[in-house]
Amino acid sequence: MGLFRNTNIKYFNLFEELYESNVYAVCNLLEKFSINVHTIGGYKDLLEKDSKIPVVEDIDKNLFGCYILKETNDARNTISGIIINDELCSSLKLTISDKLAAIAHEIGHIMFFFLENKQIDEELKADEFACKIGLSLELLGLLDKIKGANMYSNTIKEHIELRLQLSDLYLEGCNQLHIMRNIYK
Repeated sequence: MGLFRNTNIKYFNLFEELYESNVYAVCNLLEKFSINVHTIGGYKDLLEKDSKIPVVEDIDKNLFGCYILKETNDARNTISGIIINDELCSSLKLTISDKLAAIAHEIGHIMFFFLENKQIDEELKADEFACKIGLSLELLGLLDKIKGANMYSNTIKEHIELRLQLSDLYLEGCNQLHIMRNIYK
């Protein structure tokens, strides 16, 4: 089936090539459906054609966004998508690594939808997903660029700083675990 559907965007194809097996290892439920990929214009066209597609608020102000629609208990009937704002990505000079981290983060949001216990911050859980599939350093770089972009309120910048610190701690923990495994081999 493949992780993504309807994409000719090279970095989504690269993400699928490099991280699809990691994604499924972290959340095998994602194997049951494909994630649609849209540019902002394509997403807006889809909204006009299909009234069931969820509206992503302020999509014009975000680098990436996602939606999910689950009408039955069968995950195969799930409709989801990731929307990319190429104009904002270009203005922040995002690298391919930054975009891969952003894609992983959005997939983390889709995965969050299926969690039973949602007593945690969704942004932090989406960041954790990106880290778990191997994009910790890339996520740190992306969050740092977003923080420095002066496009968000002070409250959001403070939250991004917390996310940076937690992602850094997660990365440090992974590095410590790697060191410990090498010591005890």
